Amino acid sequence: MSRFILMCVVALGLASTAEVAAVVVVNEGAEHTRAACVVRSVYVAKLGDTGLASDFRSALQTSLRRKFDLAERADGANAVLTGKFSVTRSKGKKVRFEDARLTTKTGEQLWEGSFYWESTSVLTLRRSVVSTASENVAGDVFGKCQPAPDR
Repeated sequence: MSRFILMCVVALGLASTAEVAAVVVVNEGAEHTRAACVVRSVYVAKLGDTGLASDFRSALQTSLRRKFDLAERADGANAVLTGKFSVTRSKGKKVRFEDARLTTKTGEQLWEGSFYWESTSVLTLRRSVVSTASENVAGDVFGKCQPAPDR
């Protein structure tokens, strides 16, 4: 199992002061020994029932669109991205995108990962966390799957 940790510092301007929040990103995904997969179009399934899950899905679609065509429906794509996005709040935020999988129509798994982010700020970091999370997930997918040459 591979594991990487990425520390990001997000500076937020609040009136005349700046509040700084550290965001820790961890991905625990399977090692892939086979060649990179080739994907033309991706459908991003519903990733949860909250407003933040919906925001994350939209941001992830935007990030993935840089390399892949996006399908409106699962049956119109040659790969489907699934997973569960959630946020818990206590002293800061713990953000999770777990059991993430990119699979073909026939069920072949092309990519997988579980991502965890933690914000040390009690501030509402909705845009920052969703943006950071979607870019991290898309970057990991891009590292494993290449766009089809005729895209």
